[in-house]
Amino acid sequence: MIRRSAHLALFLALALGAPIAHAAHTPGATVTIADKRDPATFDGAGDPDVTPLVVLPNDDVKPAAMEQLMDVLNDTAKAPVNVVVSELRVLDYFPERFEDKVDPSVMASDAADWALVKELKVPTDKNSIVCVFAGTVNGKPFKFTAQRPYDLGFMTIGVRGDKHYRAAVKETIDDVAGQMMALAAQPEPAPVEAHPTDASSTQP
Repeated sequence: MIRRSAHLALFLALALGAPIAHAAHTPGATVTIADKRDPATFDGAGDPDVTPLVVLPNDDVKPAAMEQLMDVLNDTAKAPVNVVVSELRVLDYFPERFEDKVDPSVMASDAADWALVKELKVPTDKNSIVCVFAGTVNGKPFKFTAQRPYDLGFMTIGVRGDKHYRAAVKETIDDVAGQMMALAAQPEPAPVEAHPTDASSTQP
């Protein structure tokens, strides 16, 4: 786990858009992460009173998504890892909790997110968390998604404080981080050697 002082350093560096390096648990496996997301996305999107699909604001993801990402990298990195994050969003899709009919205009305004939910075949009769994670790892581009259903505890009052809800958020972030680490571990393809053309075979 990152200590509190390291958490503060991570927060300050990422807030300034600067990359931050941290030693992973495996000796020599330094993790560097740079947050290049558009700050306009940090406030989330969607009104839970009119739509069952919202993008969580950064402050509603606890522990913070970038902190969770760094924890996973520290625990799993076996070699130096350089990550640039261009997108890291957590969506709450809650048709089971939503009792009103969705206005088509709301679906149109969030068309990309609704298309994502449909593409992933997220259950339409359960509450689910969906995480979208994109960027580069050691120069390799990626975009990964993960989803986890959740059931609220008995007599839950504050949904985003419910332990099942928070576990689903954490697990989706862990899932996309794991997919990224699997990509990072893949060996680079061997370069294709160019063979000189046999001049004699090209003569008329």
